Amino acid sequence: MHTVQAAWNTPTSNTEPFHRLGHKLHATARALRSWSSSIISDARLKLLMAQQVILQLDIAQESRELTEAELRIRTKLKKRILGWAVIERVRKRQCARAVNLK
Repeated sequence: MHTVQAAWNTPTSNTEPFHRLGHKLHATARALRSWSSSIISDARLKLLMAQQVILQLDIAQESRELTEAELRIRTKLKKRILGWAVIERVRKRQCARAVNLK
């Protein structure tokens, strides 16, 4: 909501109502694209970091027993990875659709 409000309230030099509306819609669309890419990048980064932590815990488990806290973290991360993987899959599907439409 903050992104939309900030983009919508950007000043415009147009005096024609339709031109002002077009400018505001264009600025809002651009801001939302930027916001969306930062959210998706964040999900991808979290996915990669969680995979790395799980890998380190798996390596540690080969040489010793994991503590209860480590097991809980590992289980929690595996559940979250599923959610982040779904987001990534949806993003790739949307990108493919956009390419096909172009």
